[in-house]
Amino acid sequence: MRRLFDIGFGVLLIPIVVPLVAVLAALVWICDGRPVFYKSRRMHSMTQDFQMWKLRTMTVSHGPDRHFDRVVERRVTGLGAVLRRHRLDEMPQLWNLLRGDITLIGTRPPLPAHVRACPDLFREVLETPPGLTGLATLTFYGHEAAILSACPDALTARRVYLDGLMPAKITLDRDYNALRTWQSDLRLLAQTALVPLRTDPAPISAPARHTVSDVLGSDRNSASG
Repeated sequence: MRRLFDIGFGVLLIPIVVPLVAVLAALVWICDGRPVFYKSRRMHSMTQDFQMWKLRTMTVSHGPDRHFDRVVERRVTGLGAVLRRHRLDEMPQLWNLLRGDITLIGTRPPLPAHVRACPDLFREVLETPPGLTGLATLTFYGHEAAILSACPDALTARRVYLDGLMPAKITLDRDYNALRTWQSDLRLLAQTALVPLRTDPAPISAPARHTVSDVLGSDRNSASG
């Protein structure tokens, strides 16, 4: 049923997303040159990977730890910063949604290296497909980049992410998956749709606006009543 919903929702988005991606891709080409798209190997399950697509938002790097050095070296381009702030760089993932690589709501697809490093952490959440958005994605919107960009080097950023941010996000998504309903999924989709309209991410010191109890509270209350 969820797969049918993903396909139906994705088909409805095609007339909106495809022209927008075309315009944004042209802007990336004009402002930052080629390549226009960024592709990254991510995990669909504990054993199966796929190629996830984004609009390129950074200068090209060939460093050994590009996932973290791109943050601490401030390699995000001017246009890329705007795309990231409004999550427009993730529009090409409509293709991944229609292919079945990801679903609408779920844990963001992890890097293979992270799954290899922390298999016990990911085993439960990757029993269901990763998602385009989710509770942890919304909760850490604007926070994660600020935390990592404050790190003095790539090694520190990697440690902060693997030891702090990643476990917190996985725990949040795992708790959500245990209690999710159709109503809560639709609420998260509505909240995600509002992200491009925000002028600035929430400040790093702000309390998380999205918790399991916030999203599921009304559904759980109605179920208990």
